[in-house]
Amino acid sequence: LNLDANKTIPTVSFAWQIGRRHKLGLRWQDISRSASSQSLTEIRWGDEIIPIDATILLGFDVNQLFFDYTYYPWVEERWAAGFGLGLRVMELSATLSWTVQGVDQEGSSDAKGTGPLPYLYFEYRRMFSDTWRFTTGLGWLYVEIDDIEGGQWIGRAGIEYLVGERWAFGGSVNVAKIDVDWAGVETRREQSLLTAALDMDVNDITLFVRVRF
Repeated sequence: LNLDANKTIPTVSFAWQIGRRHKLGLRWQDISRSASSQSLTEIRWGDEIIPIDATILLGFDVNQLFFDYTYYPWVEERWAAGFGLGLRVMELSATLSWTVQGVDQEGSSDAKGTGPLPYLYFEYRRMFSDTWRFTTGLGWLYVEIDDIEGGQWIGRAGIEYLVGERWAFGGSVNVAKIDVDWAGVETRREQSLLTAALDMDVNDITLFVRVRF
């Protein structure tokens, strides 16, 4: 339905380094997209049947929260490597409405669901100099939780320039792939609307400013 494939969105992240060997990380992202189109054939959406030539409005929102803990058993002067656990919480919502011009026909429906997806996490970081730092991380896991079954890959690579003791500027590439079968997505009335197979890539290039405390 002509949803945008690329979009500029805000991202908020927080990292807390606890001593030399422990780190907590948090990252939030909200991807909201909408589109309108004309139906060329009948479409069944839950209990609704959308007729031919109807004007369709679709809103699709993905809210992601990444939380991870990393332990660094290998810490050297210029580099460190560690592993840990992470949790990706995805909240999906879709809203669809339709109208037929010249005819008193219209309808709307929405669906939403939240899925907690844990993963194993590995991270490596290196200081190229006193001012340039490189960081990369990889997470993966296959899970079955209640009515959610599937797997995911999460990857990140970034470089930053340190300015003084508090500031840093940099960029990163983030890759998140999920392939999940999801049963029982519900409406607000707690009625089962559909069984979904979700295969989605969320890839982004991030430019950031980091403040250290």
